Amino acid sequence: MKKMSFILSVVILLVFIIPSNKVYAQKEVYIYEDSLCKYAEKLEQLNKEFGTSYVLSPMQSISMKSLEKFITSMTIEEFETYVRKAHEKSLASGVPTSDLIDTSPNDYEENSNRSIQDTPYLATQRCVTDSIYGGIDVQNYFYITIYTNYVNGQYIYVSNYSSSGAVINHYPGYEVYGSYGVLGGNNTYIDVTYSCARRITELIVDMTIHTITVRYVAGQGDYWPTT
Repeated sequence: MKKMSFILSVVILLVFIIPSNKVYAQKEVYIYEDSLCKYAEKLEQLNKEFGTSYVLSPMQSISMKSLEKFITSMTIEEFETYVRKAHEKSLASGVPTSDLIDTSPNDYEENSNRSIQDTPYLATQRCVTDSIYGGIDVQNYFYITIYTNYVNGQYIYVSNYSSSGAVINHYPGYEVYGSYGVLGGNNTYIDVTYSCARRITELIVDMTIHTITVRYVAGQGDYWPTT
């Protein structure tokens, strides 16, 4: 049996409390095999250089065994190059880290389904964070699903969002740990605040927590950054 070592442990507990709304987000504690010790130590050295909080943390679809196999297939020098390239790409992405993304109607793909609604319908709206060439299926984005209606000539939200989160289709991207929404403008928009971290590869995440608020406008389509 391989000896196990507590090389690097990360526990994040985020609590947001607003009226009638509590969101908890927690990262599990990671226990690494001895074979990863030298890589974890190198990562800590790079964190001091970069001013980051990178940890070895695979996506949910990837097992720790697969992470270990991939990382240990590299020499320390190759691992350092791997991290440096990912770090440089993250710096160059130019996405917000703590800001309000104010999505005016002109920034949206228009929703062509403008008709009188007699019952609310569940809609999904997305906010692309760092656009690359291609359709929505290759983008990174925040999203909400929310009940909407068309009343007296305008779209409104008829409830707070039913679900929210982020999708990563390329790296770097945001990994969401919690969120809450506040309706405004007679329910014509909702400000959704996401607590998240930057995942720079499928195996490494920067555990610096960012708070980003996205304003979604009722009845509009997906938001794409203006260029």
